[in-house]
Amino acid sequence: MSSRKAEVVINHEDSYSRDLGSNGSYSIDKTFSMKEDDGGEDDENDDEETVNSDASGHQSTQEAPETDPIDGGTVTLTHPTTDSHDLDERRYLNAQLAAYNHSANDRDTLTPEAFDAKLLQVADRALNSVGVTVPEAEVEPFYIYAYLLHEAWGMDSIPKLYEHLESRTQTLERLGVEPLPSIPTLYRRENTMRDGGLTELIAEAAKQAVHAVWREYPLPPEIAKCWGLDTEMTVSENWVSPSIRREAVRNWARILVGDATQHLTFNRIGEVEYELEQIIAAFAHSALQTVGLTNGSTTAAYLYDEDTVPSGHTVTELLRGDSAYANSLGKAEIEDQFDAVHSSVLERFDSHGLFGDGTVDIAGDTTDELWWGGKNPHTIGRAYPVNDSVPAWKYAVMATVNTDAPVCFGVNLVESKDQYAAAFKESLDRATRFIDINYALFDKEFYDGDIIETVYEHDCPGLIVKAQNYEKVKKELIGPTPDGQPNTEPDVDLTSATPNPNAFIVPKEQDPKPTTTQDAGNQQTLAQFTGAAHNVDNSLARDISSHIVYISYLSVTEHDAVDVADVYSDRWAIETLIRALKRGFLPESGSDDELVRIYIINIAAMFLNWRSLVNNAPSPRYKLPLTVTGQELLTAVRDIGFKQDLEVVGP
Repeated sequence: MSSRKAEVVINHEDSYSRDLGSNGSYSIDKTFSMKEDDGGEDDENDDEETVNSDASGHQSTQEAPETDPIDGGTVTLTHPTTDSHDLDERRYLNAQLAAYNHSANDRDTLTPEAFDAKLLQVADRALNSVGVTVPEAEVEPFYIYAYLLHEAWGMDSIPKLYEHLESRTQTLERLGVEPLPSIPTLYRRENTMRDGGLTELIAEAAKQAVHAVWREYPLPPEIAKCWGLDTEMTVSENWVSPSIRREAVRNWARILVGDATQHLTFNRIGEVEYELEQIIAAFAHSALQTVGLTNGSTTAAYLYDEDTVPSGHTVTELLRGDSAYANSLGKAEIEDQFDAVHSSVLERFDSHGLFGDGTVDIAGDTTDELWWGGKNPHTIGRAYPVNDSVPAWKYAVMATVNTDAPVCFGVNLVESKDQYAAAFKESLDRATRFIDINYALFDKEFYDGDIIETVYEHDCPGLIVKAQNYEKVKKELIGPTPDGQPNTEPDVDLTSATPNPNAFIVPKEQDPKPTTTQDAGNQQTLAQFTGAAHNVDNSLARDISSHIVYISYLSVTEHDAVDVADVYSDRWAIETLIRALKRGFLPESGSDDELVRIYIINIAAMFLNWRSLVNNAPSPRYKLPLTVTGQELLTAVRDIGFKQDLEVVGP
């Protein structure tokens, strides 16, 4: 599929600009990717613009042209607007014009008096736009202009207006009044204007005037903050119309689907029946409606042209390699393609600075999808209930914890427990291309030497694993530890891992901090506890479930046992992520095919990471910060796949 872009021309006809001595006509040509070629560049560059100017002085910002453009239409913004509410809906577009003018004209931030001067230059036009003709008003012009300043500065009292005018002689001179009227006189004129309905109109005019000055000049900080104009490019999604917000989400979906289609090939051959975007849309529809891939086309046809919706059999045949349009993909090929897909998303996270300083906490866990379809060599049996053995598709998941932008680094099908270490190694290899690992947190299920060594080999001394209560742990660590006391023990021989890790023993369900604060260097050890003075009973006659043991390569002299337990408590975040992965993003399938299962779980991880990226990076189009649900993003993905000529929405 060729690279296509949607072009939207946004024209600004700004009469206020002429009042301020500028050209008054601007054209911003915005070009938005329907499908990107590189798949890995910074999103901030997706709308990168170059400045051009024609012979008449008409200024334009335009991205380098690309073949096969889609005409998204022309939007013309006229200032003044007929409704000042339009200023809020269009603030994201006006911000782009303001940023251009401030930069292209090398404008300095206005001083307070300079702002007053610029505001008064556009005052008559702003007042006329709301129906106020100054010479025909019930009060003298001075009071109308003075109250316009009152509103523009966000003042909450007439005495503040008096102080403002008294301290700014140039402003007072421009208003043509000498001497300055008294505060009681200002109050009386305000009441007259309020009784005649003028104050509300002047407040509307002040908004128009402030925005007009902002589009040309950087505002004084207090003015910018007062009117919510203290940011140039990134604005609130609440400031824009729902249609604009939806298009920002859809554009994200186009970009991310475009990334994915650079790598997910299905090994297709010859003339294909459906585009890759339509196949991905079928997965999104399945996850949205919790309907199996085979039956998904039936329900999708209620919403879209059925000719654009692949049948469920088409999708599963592509995955299995049974299709006339594709050669069979092996497990290794599928995993390699998803490594590239997941890496492309991680590159976008990295380019937006979403990994912070690059040091991140992670966690690993497994999750089951119960399988009632009979014995399968790729599933792992489990007792459920006690007298029955129910196999499950088991996946090893690795993700960030303790971060605003959660990321799944990998999800791998495991067919036996001895594959856990290899599965986590794949995710660790991918993760460490983008981050340094601070802490790596694993549950007691992974109390295994191979897993511990695998994490340790990825330069992660911050590994923390909850130990199982094996007899050796009970006898040698929990048993000798007094009730209610934390404890440490270095160099414990509890697993097959080399070198031996250290043990951190913490009282269960108790305030983790001891009543007497000690630094880690003075923390007592097991050897000290087992002295005769402590009268410790090592017979295990008491309740040995009173403590929890964690093993780690963290130093026992530098880390407190209770602090280690506090860090480990962040591990719960991966449980939340796995729940979202399975309940919100996993396409439904009853297939017994290993390759189908690998594909759909990785599709789910891809969707989950997309949602996290969209919610934490400004949208490439409109530069909006967005908050989307999984359902909304999947709807956008489905739309761009099943609708072939989606209209680009303007303001």
